[in-house]
Amino acid sequence: MLTRRKEIIELLKFRPYTINELALYFETNKREILEDLKHVQKSMKGKLYVEPPTCLSCGKTIKISKVREISKCPYCKSTHLSKARFFIKQ
Repeated sequence: MLTRRKEIIELLKFRPYTINELALYFETNKREILEDLKHVQKSMKGKLYVEPPTCLSCGKTIKISKVREISKCPYCKSTHLSKARFFIKQ
């Protein structure tokens, strides 16, 4: 049986997932998934990629390199954002 972090790695190899989708899949909260993704990012050494969120008000893409959840657009301060999606390239 795989640990949750190993199972997250296997899921992210097939398609991108948001933090919310992973939290629903594993029936846990977003904070635990964020911690797991941070660990995965360290252990995968550059293979975890992020599809960056886009502000749905001003249309700008918000570049992020670390695993985190963005709550406001740094450009227009709107909270109307798409969710970042995480995936693993082989």
